[in-house]
Amino acid sequence: MTVSTKRGASQVAVLAAISLVVVFVLLVFALRLPQVGDSENTVRVYCASGVAQPIESIVQRFNEQHNGSVIVVRTGGSGELAGQIKTEVVTGIEAGANVYISADRFLVQRLEETGTVQETAVLAFQTPVIAMRVGSNAPWESLSAVLNDPSIKLGVGSSRSAIGQATRSMAQQAGLLEVLEKQKRMDAENVMVLGQALVSGSVDVAVLWDATITQINQAHPEDVVVAASDIDLGGSANVARDSITASLVMSNNDKEQSRRFLKFMTTSQFASDQLVAAGFTVNQTEPAAAVDPGF
Repeated sequence: MTVSTKRGASQVAVLAAISLVVVFVLLVFALRLPQVGDSENTVRVYCASGVAQPIESIVQRFNEQHNGSVIVVRTGGSGELAGQIKTEVVTGIEAGANVYISADRFLVQRLEETGTVQETAVLAFQTPVIAMRVGSNAPWESLSAVLNDPSIKLGVGSSRSAIGQATRSMAQQAGLLEVLEKQKRMDAENVMVLGQALVSGSVDVAVLWDATITQINQAHPEDVVVAASDIDLGGSANVARDSITASLVMSNNDKEQSRRFLKFMTTSQFASDQLVAAGFTVNQTEPAAAVDPGF
């Protein structure tokens, strides 16, 4: 082996050793950094998918104005999130949810009864509607009309989502639940997934929240989805609505910042404006006819 070859091998060995040292130092440094959501001062939010868009903006503004440490760590169907929270409470997980934002007020009431959440506040309201793509010409003016046409590809939310619970409750009240379960072509995990399925053409019609339609259309240059009709429960004065609520999770709420964030969501004009811009109704006392999933 020549001298130059020996020098080259030596240099490679030195560089490899230096690289290993650098990697080791970086790993140690990373392990010492506080992880997102792990700080004892962090407020972790579980948020229903259909309201996540405005809540993310509200969280950002709260953190900026109040030097807060609030993060949305999980989104999904209201029932899915509630199941996760109940598991966390029972098992005593310390890094679980602090604030639960739901689109199903009857589900929240049951969580309150078991002591899982408390201090629930109403943030906004939304209404279920029959939705279709812009340009569709079929006269889908009612849930009954949709279910009377077997050729229609109907999408609904899963029974663990608020929109799925609302759809099934209304179908049950109209004596159409059995037909609905037979004719549905999709059980979407949450309302945003269902809305995207409608946009893509995977389904022809879907029962969505009116606020979901607003948010879908805002994401496109032109409107792509339209409400064909409200879903009433026996007259225009009895249109079904449900509320968006925020609650403190009992097992993890020794943090005053959780309560400050809850107050910010319910009292700040910025939070109200964000919810309205996303298609929700605010400043309304109670839903005209809340949807009780009594099945």
